[in-house]
Amino acid sequence: MSEDRTQAELLVEIKSLKRENAALKGHVVGVEIDAFLRSLLDDVQGISVQGYGADCIVSYWNKASEVLYGYSAEEALGNDLVEMIIPEPARPAVRALIAEAVMTGCMPPPEELELLHKDGSLVPVLSSHSVIKLQGASPMLFCIDVDMTSLKRVERELKRSLVEKDLLLREVHHRVKNNLQVVSSLLDMSGRRAKTEEAQVLCRDLGAKIISMSMVHSQLYQDDHLSEIDMAHHVRHLWGHLRGLFSATRIEARMNMQDVLLPVSMALPLGLVIGELATNVLNHAFPDGRGGLVEFSLESDSRQVRFTIRDHGVGLGDNETGAAGKLGLKLVRSIVSYQLKGDIHFRTEGGTAVAICFPWTEVGHHDCPCPVAPRECV
Repeated sequence: MSEDRTQAELLVEIKSLKRENAALKGHVVGVEIDAFLRSLLDDVQGISVQGYGADCIVSYWNKASEVLYGYSAEEALGNDLVEMIIPEPARPAVRALIAEAVMTGCMPPPEELELLHKDGSLVPVLSSHSVIKLQGASPMLFCIDVDMTSLKRVERELKRSLVEKDLLLREVHHRVKNNLQVVSSLLDMSGRRAKTEEAQVLCRDLGAKIISMSMVHSQLYQDDHLSEIDMAHHVRHLWGHLRGLFSATRIEARMNMQDVLLPVSMALPLGLVIGELATNVLNHAFPDGRGGLVEFSLESDSRQVRFTIRDHGVGLGDNETGAAGKLGLKLVRSIVSYQLKGDIHFRTEGGTAVAICFPWTEVGHHDCPCPVAPRECV
């Protein structure tokens, strides 16, 4: 029995020695890792790391924290982190978050903050947080802050530059609009003084073209967007101006238009085309002052934009639609084909319908599902 007890005691002692040896090795490895991490964090530049406990007392403060917040490690260690770098109004909320993090092990996501420098100024940082819980030890919390001062300065400079460019572009559009309106007014005066009806019509039609271009620049000057035009709004506004110019109070419009935002490179030529087609309607669809209805349609999908204008007037004969110079159709066809890279179709039964389709990107011609079927096109 004595021999058995001796063997049992030896086994217990051996196991105990093994545990102590493993613990000693773990302690040595832990010390080595701790020393390695501290050396790494101490020397890293631009990333401030602060370690603290549940009581917010600082236990670690690397060199980058000294640079960012102005406190030396000797000044920071043993002091309350919240009192040092958190602005006073936010301190109660921060302490509550820290208490919750100690209980749950969860910290808030990274966020941009303005924290206190030693001199009382605010420092913009991107702040991340972590909680480390080791068995048998109190939770350790870490703040990892990246100085955002340079980035914020660049951001302010970019915003200032954008504001200046915005003002410059608005001024350019404003001046272009004013210059075009001067030209339109001169044409109007010339038309009033013209002795022949042909000259009067010519001046009025040229004035309508100028108005079409002027209104795009006017909308760019007034809207929030300097690079896009709300074409539905533009068409409504343009029709109102042209209707007044031609004193066509008996011609009504029905508009079925989606909210389509076009870049200026597309909006300018399309606006000119729409103005020309609307002018044709006002000039020729309802002769002798008769009334009538004009329908506008505007829609788009991921591939293309489709615009249709349809009147219920006298219509155009085949010879008129075929004559490129008649009614400004040469200009319209040229713009649609070469600037918008699109297709234009006519139908001349029961009035006149003109449908235009063009791609969002200038990739050339495409299969065109226009509201005016191809077999009806001239």
